[in-house]
Amino acid sequence: MDELASSRANAAERTAVRRFLQQRGLTEEESDAAFKEWQAQKAKNNPDSAVVAKERDEARRELASLKNTNYLRDKGVRADELEFVQFKVEKLVDDKTDFKKAADKFLKEDPRYAGQGYRVVSTGKPDGGSGQGKTWRRTCWPFTRTCWA
Repeated sequence: MDELASSRANAAERTAVRRFLQQRGLTEEESDAAFKEWQAQKAKNNPDSAVVAKERDEARRELASLKNTNYLRDKGVRADELEFVQFKVEKLVDDKTDFKKAADKFLKEDPRYAGQGYRVVSTGKPDGGSGQGKTWRRTCWPFTRTCWA
């Protein structure tokens, strides 16, 4: 059905262009050549929809990747671990889980990538700030007889 309508539309278009060219004083051969030239120009100006769709999809993927990278940076992932974390998080993404939820889950399970790993806290005094002069070893194991102080 669509082919029939398409062929009729093309025939009507071809007839209209030939009549227009013949009214301008061109012979039938000249009008055929001008019509073919017009068709080639028309085809050249129309972009290929597959190429346009491919470029659009690539641009969307790149934009999503940049947004994901920025989200991970905002979460505190270091630059040298960013690519690895993004790879791991993208494996967790499915129909029910988007990238942000998967990233939050991954960083909660493994906080060392979010810059929230363990931190050494020091009071600046070797005895822990009590002022009694005991070392950590003697405080933790008072049952030992060796003196570390």
